[in-house]
Amino acid sequence: MSVNLITKLFNNWFKYYGINVTSKGQDFLHLQDYTIKISPVETIFNITDNYAELSATKCMNFNNFKDAFLQITTQLGNPIELPMRDTEYTHRRKSLEDNFDDISLFYSDFCRVPNPNPEILNKYKNIIESASKVSYHKMQYVYDRNMLEINDLMCYARVWTCSFIGLHSLEINEFIGENDNHKLLYRYLLQKFYSLSLFLQRKERNVLPDYQTYNVCINKTPFETFHFIDITKQIEPLKISGTIRKETAIKLLDEKLGQMDHETYIKTLTDVIENSVYCKDTKNAAKNKLRKHRKICDICQKKVIAQKNTFQTQNDVRPL
Repeated sequence: MSVNLITKLFNNWFKYYGINVTSKGQDFLHLQDYTIKISPVETIFNITDNYAELSATKCMNFNNFKDAFLQITTQLGNPIELPMRDTEYTHRRKSLEDNFDDISLFYSDFCRVPNPNPEILNKYKNIIESASKVSYHKMQYVYDRNMLEINDLMCYARVWTCSFIGLHSLEINEFIGENDNHKLLYRYLLQKFYSLSLFLQRKERNVLPDYQTYNVCINKTPFETFHFIDITKQIEPLKISGTIRKETAIKLLDEKLGQMDHETYIKTLTDVIENSVYCKDTKNAAKNKLRKHRKICDICQKKVIAQKNTFQTQNDVRPL
C-alpha cells in the first residue's frame, strides 16, 4: 500500500511543477531518460544520474521525501525544493487545543496532495452534492447536534475529493471511463462521511450533556415529564405506569381502526402481518384482531364460503 501511495505522490508533485511523466506503474515512474523505482525494502535509498531506487517506508517521512524530490529534480536539471510549512509561518501555529477538528483534517487530508485543477474538481460537483445530501439524510440527528449543515458537509466532501483525485483516481483508458471514477468517488465519500459520523458521536461524550443532566437543567428533575413544569412552583413529576400507557394505546388504536371501512381495515392488518419491519408482538396482535373480526363479520364469512365452494368445484372437475 505504501509503495503505491509514494508512487502517486511523486507523480502528483511532478505534474504540479509541469514535469512530464512518460509512463508509470504501481512501483515505478519514467521521466524522459530518468527512472524512479519505489521499493518496499526499508534500507534502499540510492539516487544516481539516471536512476533512483527509494524505500517507500523512508519516503513516508516528509523530510526524506523532500530531499529525494530535490535530488531527483537536480539530476533532471531543474532543482525544485518542496515547500516546508514550518518555515512559512511567522506566527504561532494552531494546536489541537485551538480547534481539534480543523487541525486533524489539516494533517489527515490537506497535507497529502497538492490542490487539483479547478476544472478537474468541477467534474465531480454532482457527486459531491449527492453524497453530501445522502449522508445528511441518513445521519441528520448527529449532524444537527454538532451544528453541521449541508454546506459544511460539502466542504468536507471537497477536501476528500482532492485527496481522491491525487491518490485513488483511476487513469482513463479503453477499459476504464470517467463514470468508473464517479462511482468510486461516491463510495469513497460515503465511507468518509460514515467515519465522520462515528467521530462526532465519540466527541459528543465529552461535549454534549447526558440525558439526565439535560433534564435536570431544563425540567429540574432527572426524569422525563409529560406536562409543563412551572419552575417557580414545586410540582411532583407526573408518573404514568406501563399498564395505563398500554391500555390507552390499545383504546386509541381501536378507535382508529373502527373509523376505517372494511377493505382498508383488512388491508391494514394484513400489511402489518406480512411486513417484516414490525416486531413479533405487533404481528401477533394484528393476527388476533383479524381472526376475531372474521368470526363476526358477514362479508368475511361469505368470502370464506365462496372460496370453499370454488376449491370444491375445482377438485370435482380435476381429471383422475
